[in-house]
Amino acid sequence: MLPIYRYLLVAFASAAVLLILRYGYVAATEIAGAKKARATLVATLGFASFFVVLPLLWLGYEAQLPVFEFDGVIESVRVETSSNKHYSAWLSILTSLGGTITVHVSGRSEGWSSGQHLKVRYYGYTAEMIQATFFDASGKEQGQFHGTSWMLSVSSIVIGAYLIWAACVQYKRAPMKECSA
Repeated sequence: MLPIYRYLLVAFASAAVLLILRYGYVAATEIAGAKKARATLVATLGFASFFVVLPLLWLGYEAQLPVFEFDGVIESVRVETSSNKHYSAWLSILTSLGGTITVHVSGRSEGWSSGQHLKVRYYGYTAEMIQATFFDASGKEQGQFHGTSWMLSVSSIVIGAYLIWAACVQYKRAPMKECSA
């Protein structure tokens, strides 16, 4: 990971965890009132921020990575996880220039087989595949594969936005009068 993103990640995670611990403790120990409502809001926003900020940091990191493209033939496929929920494999691809490049794929495809001719776009440093175009023996395009890593980031941001919205609605509805014993 690029150094600036490492520093941002550590600073964000540290600040968010400290907010969650401090205001979570206050929210858990207060009986009722404005102080409890504010503490609950801050702790919930700290938690929800992980769903928004971390994917944004990751998307920013990927935007800084170099993108490479090459033609080649799949030499071997090493599947790490083949469950229905998560697929992970490493493709060893013999390039048209004679070298071998190993690329990671996070999605299932019929095209991941030895001998398949393809054109690949992938991120440098992480070797994560962005896109692959499959060709038959005559050079005619058979299909395409598009990486889905951005979909996970977008869904996480949507979940985080919902949690933030729900925390704000709950805060507006919370009783604000102080409890006195």
